[in-house]
Amino acid sequence: MKRILILSILAMFPANSNVKACTAFCMNDSGIVLLAKNLDWSIDRGMIFYNPPGCYKYSISPGSEDFSWISGYGSITFNQFGKEFPLGGMNERGLVVEELSCPSDRSSEKPAGASLNEFQLVQYLLDNYASISEIMEDIQNLELQFLLFPLHYILTDSTGDCLILEPLGPRLRAFHPPANGPPVLSNNPYPESLRYLKNFKGFGGSMPILHRKGSNERFVSAVSMLSGSASPPSVNRAQRMLDTLKQEDTRWSLVYDASNRGVHVKFHACDKAWCLDLKAMTKGKMARGAGRDISICREGGTHSFKPCTAIENSRLISEVKALLPMF
Repeated sequence: MKRILILSILAMFPANSNVKACTAFCMNDSGIVLLAKNLDWSIDRGMIFYNPPGCYKYSISPGSEDFSWISGYGSITFNQFGKEFPLGGMNERGLVVEELSCPSDRSSEKPAGASLNEFQLVQYLLDNYASISEIMEDIQNLELQFLLFPLHYILTDSTGDCLILEPLGPRLRAFHPPANGPPVLSNNPYPESLRYLKNFKGFGGSMPILHRKGSNERFVSAVSMLSGSASPPSVNRAQRMLDTLKQEDTRWSLVYDASNRGVHVKFHACDKAWCLDLKAMTKGKMARGAGRDISICREGGTHSFKPCTAIENSRLISEVKALLPMF
C-alpha cells in the first residue's frame, strides 16, 4: 500500500517539466576533499534528512523487478521529492553523490532485471558503498529507469577519488576523472562538454573564457577556475566558485567536506552558510526519518531535526508538485 501511494503521488508530476540546471565540481589536494554544487531551478522547497543505517529499503521502479536491501551506512541527504528520493547527499564513510539534469532520449530498452529510479539510485549508493572503488566493482550490476527526469551524477569519496556516471540505456557508463577529464559536471553529457572545452584558450582553442549562463559555458568556467588557481582546496574557495557560477534561480549551494564529514549549506534567502556535522549526527543516534526544512537560516545542529511523519512527507511532495510550472 505504501509503495502504491508513493507511486501515485509521483505520477502526478509532469515528466521532464522544468528540468533542473546545476553545476558541480570536485576538489582534492593535501588531504582536503570537497564536492560543491549549485541547485538551479524554480523550486526552493526542500528537506534535509538524516538516514540511519540498518533500515529496510525496497526499490520503486515501475515495470522493473523489485528488490530490497538493508542500509549499511548512515547518511545526510537533500530531498525535494520525499524521503528516500534525494537529489544528493553524503554518507558516514565520506561517499558523496549528487545528481544533475542531463537531457536525453528515454531509452526504449528495458532493464534486464531489478532497477532503481533516478533519485533512489542516489540513496542506494549512499546506503551500500563506502568508496568509488567499491562502486566500480559493482557498476555492471546497477541499472537505472527514469521515473521523472533524465539525470547524470558526480561522486567523490574520502580518498578524493571522483566518478561521473551517465545513463546508457538502463545501464550506467563511468568516467573517472582526472584520467577521463576534469572533475566538473553541468547539464550536457560529459563527453560533449569535454569536446566543447577544447574550443577555449588554455584547452586547445582560441575562444576567450567568459562566465556565461549556458550549461557548457558553466562547465568551461568551472574547469578554468579549478585549473587556473594554485590555491589549495578550501570551503571558502569552493563557495566563491559557486557564487561565480550561480544563476538567478540558484536555490541552494552545497559544499560537501568528504574528508571531515561536514556539509556547508547556503540557502538562497540566507545571509550565510551553515555547517552540518555528519559525524556528530551519526554518534547522536538520531531518530529514523529525522529531518529539517532547508530554508531554516541558522547554524546547523541536531536540535532542529525532528521526526518526519508520512503525512509531512506527502505534504512535501504535494507542495513541490504545486510549484512546478506546467509546460
